[in-house]
Amino acid sequence: MPENEQQEIGDINFAQSLIKLSLESLKPMEGNTIEITSLTNNQSFKAQIDEVVIGKTEGKRWESFVIYLDVCPKQDVVLTQGYYRVNLNELGIYDLFSSPNSETELEFCFNFDKKLRAEEKALKTS
Repeated sequence: MPENEQQEIGDINFAQSLIKLSLESLKPMEGNTIEITSLTNNQSFKAQIDEVVIGKTEGKRWESFVIYLDVCPKQDVVLTQGYYRVNLNELGIYDLFSSPNSETELEFCFNFDKKLRAEEKALKTS
């Protein structure tokens, strides 16, 4: 597949670069409300970025963080395991997988190999 071609299965984009997503870029967004669309049932809704925290695998080799989102009240939303299109405003729009923690909470976990991530960042800036 050519490097600039995006691989999509159904409506899910698997070729997105996640280079802009990091604990440092997302932490200041805590408290912000964002737009989300479930790609499983095509429901759109608003959610608040409740918390962005260091993940359990953070260490010498791994960059790890978790985003917790709370569905804004008074919305008729059914959260299911699957892909969600998440609009993180200036950081971009991403198709991310989640298994909801509850009827109102989504959790997105990220684990990146630090060496590979540094190489990808270097390629993007050159």
